[in-house]
Amino acid sequence: MRRGLLLLPGIELTLSNKHVVVVNPGFSEAEGFRSLDDLTAIRNESNLIIAPHSFYPGSRCLKSNLEAHIDSFDAVEFSFFYSHLINPNKKAIAAADRHRKPLVGSSDCHNIWQIGITYSLVEAEKTIPSIISAVKGGRVEVVTTPLSMRAMGRVGINWVLGDKLRIHLRI
Repeated sequence: MRRGLLLLPGIELTLSNKHVVVVNPGFSEAEGFRSLDDLTAIRNESNLIIAPHSFYPGSRCLKSNLEAHIDSFDAVEFSFFYSHLINPNKKAIAAADRHRKPLVGSSDCHNIWQIGITYSLVEAEKTIPSIISAVKGGRVEVVTTPLSMRAMGRVGINWVLGDKLRIHLRI
């Protein structure tokens, strides 16, 4: 059944032990890419380089590496995993604002229930080049709903246990 969806190809790379998202990568193997300095070779007009969950506590989060490599990123992610009380996205918002980079909403989807909590509305035609161009041009809006502390706890438990517990939420 057709749903009218356009799926964008993408990959989450680990460069310099940090996560980076590349939408429409244009390469079939990423084995040669090891360092955040490789982003200059990866970045082009046909793809979109996103800094995911930049200031979250995980070891693979960019943190200070975001600003050190900011010119290699097209956008900064606003992640779904936050609440009214705890919001690591605040530093990402500030960095995006300082460097005039658009924010993109993302579910960082590990479980199907995460879809629709945080996402991006993009003012573009439903084609990959149009969407990439629109995001790079800042024609994107983050739509999001904060998680309850209970939901954050359940996500955290699933993350720590590697999704072995499979706690499902009704938000």
